[in-house]
Amino acid sequence: MDAKEEDVLRQALDKLQLINGVNANWEPAIRQKDAEIDGRLLLDFQNVKIHFNAEIKHEVRHYQLEKLIALAGKNEPFMLIANRIFPDIKRQLREHGIAYLDGAGNLYVNHKGQLAWIEGNKPPAGQKKPPNRAFTKAGLKVLFFFLNDPERLNMTYRDIADGAGVALGNINLVFAGLRDGGFLLQLDKKNVALQNEEELLERWIAGYRETLKPALHLGNFRMINNIADWKELRLPDGVIWGGEPAANLLTRNLNPEILTVYTQLPKNELMKTLRLMPDAGGNIKIYQRFWADTEPEVQMTPPLLTYADLLITGDSRCIEVAATIKNEHLQYLTHQ
Repeated sequence: MDAKEEDVLRQALDKLQLINGVNANWEPAIRQKDAEIDGRLLLDFQNVKIHFNAEIKHEVRHYQLEKLIALAGKNEPFMLIANRIFPDIKRQLREHGIAYLDGAGNLYVNHKGQLAWIEGNKPPAGQKKPPNRAFTKAGLKVLFFFLNDPERLNMTYRDIADGAGVALGNINLVFAGLRDGGFLLQLDKKNVALQNEEELLERWIAGYRETLKPALHLGNFRMINNIADWKELRLPDGVIWGGEPAANLLTRNLNPEILTVYTQLPKNELMKTLRLMPDAGGNIKIYQRFWADTEPEVQMTPPLLTYADLLITGDSRCIEVAATIKNEHLQYLTHQ
């Protein structure tokens, strides 16, 4: 458990006791014995004690739910503790019988006949922190450049800007954001490295899902002339497969239902070339390509982007293949 998680835990437990009068005791996890959880939380409801295996998060995103549900199944009784849990995620946690506690002292427990559901506590008003510039649209492009190859951190600012396709003025702001977030390790006077890479990867995926990817979306389409196999569709130069088709090409383990395409060509030109018709419910989703073409012969997105695209679908079959891609192609970010 890192310092940020300790802050989340302390605030949540303080609010739980102060506002709701519920006693709680925390036991940190033993590294080897409890590798999957952060610790155990003992709650006392009017002399009824429940001992939860607990996981701590700053915020919880939809793409993390599948992993949390699996973790809960292996560590019952289980509780999620987070600074902020969005209402829809709370609903899904309740549907799966998962207890939770947030930073405002809101609580849900339904365990062996003991039901506690406290909602409506508001987080304390405070000065709004300025946004971390590493997670703006431009910052996310730079982070993608770094996460694909962390050695790029020590390139010149000009080369980083050119490689990431952003204005030079963004680079110093991104480095400042990485330092503020605890993601940058100073090796010596000149060289730096990423740290807390898995947390940074999660933050990047959340930012990509919420900020960058929607801005890249050029529309949904269907083919005027259907073809039996998507692999028969010849993509022009500057256009590559993403999401499910990319996962199929990378792992051979996923039969695509949604065909994601990233393009450097203008939308109208691509529509004409591939004979596409706009259709809000179409299974062909086209996005503007936002990274440099370093390997022209490759017809699919980098594993990092394929992994992210699969995760944020929320589809269990995609999430399963995403785990394979993470284990086989992103070990350098997860230290597995």
